[in-house]
Amino acid sequence: MVMQMIEEAQEGKTLWVGQVVRSLRGHDKGLFYLIVRIDGNRVMVADGKYRKLDTPKAKNPLHIAPTAKVFSVPDTDNKLRELLFRFNHSDEYDRINNS
Repeated sequence: MVMQMIEEAQEGKTLWVGQVVRSLRGHDKGLFYLIVRIDGNRVMVADGKYRKLDTPKAKNPLHIAPTAKVFSVPDTDNKLRELLFRFNHSDEYDRINNS
């Protein structure tokens, strides 16, 4: 598989296909997504629930914050939801597992 990458010169951040990112703008602010594709100057992201792998959301790279986590893109929406669960429910997950 060819690793796709985009470097956002204005922000100095590098984005990779398979990277977990957090939305900084829009109605989905604060939610975590996985980059599934890079189309020119747009990043296509999915969460497996509201944005499926076959219909990802186009985001401006300036409107997302990359994390240090990079995974291979899952082949099903269910696997994608499982992968992102800890990110989108970090407070709940920590509370349950640290009790």
